[in-house]
Amino acid sequence: MLSLFGAQEDPSRLMQRVEGFKEESEMKKKNNKFQKQAWKNSGEARFEQMVGEYQRAKAELDAMEKDTPEHAAQQKLCDTLFSNAERFFKQHQ
Repeated sequence: MLSLFGAQEDPSRLMQRVEGFKEESEMKKKNNKFQKQAWKNSGEARFEQMVGEYQRAKAELDAMEKDTPEHAAQQKLCDTLFSNAERFFKQHQ
């Protein structure tokens, strides 16, 4: 078989090189799969934490009197927590 440089190359040696590339490719795929799975697990935990923070802040907000400065500050905090959780969820779907 002709190689790129015009010299003949043994077909069995060529097959060994191709198989070596396949093995490397498979190893990279497996490694990538494990990284994605680990990221998914840590991302889910982070999202659950964000939702918990929002729910606690929302419970405090519901207990407060409306039209007070504290209520406005808590409302702003709740809005910020919600938007952060929403943004995180959209980025990691």
